Parts: sequence; C-alpha cells; structure tokens
Amino acid sequence: MLTASGDTIITASRAGNGIRATIYRTYLTTRVSDLIAELTLNDTGTLAATKNGQAILLADIRGNERTAHPILIQLTGALSA
Repeated sequence: MLTASGDTIITASRAGNGIRATIYRTYLTTRVSDLIAELTLNDTGTLAATKNGQAILLADIRGNERTAHPILIQLTGALSA
C-alpha cells in the first residue's frame, strides 16, 4: 500500500490463483476504487514513491522457475490523479 494523497491510497495484489495481479487507486472518503492496471506477474511486492513523484512496484516475473526474477515497474501518473 502506498499513500498517494491525504485520502487516496494505491494498492497492488495478486488477483486469485495464477499469474494475474491488479493495481487499484482507492479514495478513502468516498470508498470508490479505480483499477489502474492488470498485470501478468507471479507476485507483487512493495510499492514506493520516488523523489520525482512517481510510483514504483517491485514485482516477480519468475514464470515456472523456482528462483525469483524481480523487476521494478514504474506506474506513471499513479500519484497525480
């Protein structure tokens, strides 16, 4: 979870079984969520904000391998909406 503003958070999580993950922006005051992205990932990790106002997600795209294959995904515009 990443705080985007005083009443808005960004979350990333696996979506059930398999290799599907979702990223949502949720407005806490209205309890409305917007789907930002659906991704093909083995797992989601940490969401973080960069100094220039971008959001990044640490994720795993190992496929069928036993060893993790970490990647960083930049979420352009996720913190500005």
